[in-house]
Amino acid sequence: MPSICRILSISCLVVAVPFAAHAGEVDPEGKRLLKVWQDTAFGISAVPPVSFVLDGVPSAELCANWVQAQTEESGETATTFVRKLTNPEGTLELRIEGKVYHDYPVIEWTVYLRNTGTTDTGIFEKFRSCETALALFENGPLTLHQNKGDNCTADSFEPFQTEFAPGVDVAVANTGGRPTQTAFPYFNLE
Repeated sequence: MPSICRILSISCLVVAVPFAAHAGEVDPEGKRLLKVWQDTAFGISAVPPVSFVLDGVPSAELCANWVQAQTEESGETATTFVRKLTNPEGTLELRIEGKVYHDYPVIEWTVYLRNTGTTDTGIFEKFRSCETALALFENGPLTLHQNKGDNCTADSFEPFQTEFAPGVDVAVANTGGRPTQTAFPYFNLE
């Protein structure tokens, strides 16, 4: 059995990024915007929309010279993709497994890191499964639809909206190591 020092696998929360779709409707503009963003964020030459720091070096700098490969497979309801980036030494792999749905403008992905070498990796910190800029403000501010997390109160999971304008940072984070405490990690951008 491989030791924990040899293989480091981190699976991040699946992040769904929908654009203004309602049940039963197909939103062509939302799908177009998502396709533009997908090609930019997940294209083979682009820095992936995830970030981390390894031994003090940001991933954008690290991944710039990593070997890249990508596969796609279209199914009945969605297209799945796997994008792999490997460091030049071949000892660390960043893998993004994702799915783009055909009927709705939604993309989701999970990020994995794997140490394929024989020694321990350096120190990972500031790991973000979604680090991206969205150029979507052509028609004014957007609305971010979210749900509160669970605080064991009557308003747990209550929906709310936040106006999202250019230059505004919105953090969705939980406390106490629980996946839905204070924040619910799924959202809809309209």
